[in-house]
Amino acid sequence: VVRLSLLLLTVTLLFLPGVVSRPNKLEVYVTILTVLGVIATGITAMVVSSSAFTTEREKHSLDVLLASPVSGGAIVLAKFAGILKTLVPILACVAAWGGIYLYCSSGNNRSHGYIEAVPNIVMTIVSVVPLIVTIGLYASAKRRKTASALLQTFLICLAWSLISPLIVFIFETRNWGVSSDIKEALLNLSPIVAFFFAMVEASDYNAYIPPLFIPVWLFLLFRLIRRFDRIVGRM
Repeated sequence: VVRLSLLLLTVTLLFLPGVVSRPNKLEVYVTILTVLGVIATGITAMVVSSSAFTTEREKHSLDVLLASPVSGGAIVLAKFAGILKTLVPILACVAAWGGIYLYCSSGNNRSHGYIEAVPNIVMTIVSVVPLIVTIGLYASAKRRKTASALLQTFLICLAWSLISPLIVFIFETRNWGVSSDIKEALLNLSPIVAFFFAMVEASDYNAYIPPLFIPVWLFLLFRLIRRFDRIVGRM
């Protein structure tokens, strides 16, 4: 993860002087980097979290961990915090690209446009990334193999990402007269779209919809903490 982040940061620094001097090309460049960064963040979060406990099982080290006096809740919280810490370099790169885009595309009001977008960027990261990690940890605790845990996590996150855009697409094709505000709010329920709006477009609904994910991942995390010993068969 660190090597990937350093590679992405190096690419950014190499091309940054040229694109900043030519703002017309900046939108395409930073948009591509932002999309790739969001995808990389999602894939990394799914892979790392889905293998958190299954790797321990496959290496036969989970039994040793469970035999220790450390509580199940402490184990879950340590895994959760460690994964988020691992994702920080990639998230920093993605946030930087979104900030560069917003700063250079705001015209004479650059600072104002960037400052307005910062809360949306931070809130979207705090809302979306921990939920992906929690889903992966839950699957990893329940499954025996890393592949099955990763598949379960991927399918859940894929459904979460595509359902709301699919609903909006149906509204568009059927001409049901649904307002654009409702469509935009629905699109912000998709983590990929929410990230894109936060980093590039800074949609007004981006400040209200993604925070709804926070109580969801908090509920899942505390549920996993309470049920971890039972799920993994700890006596």
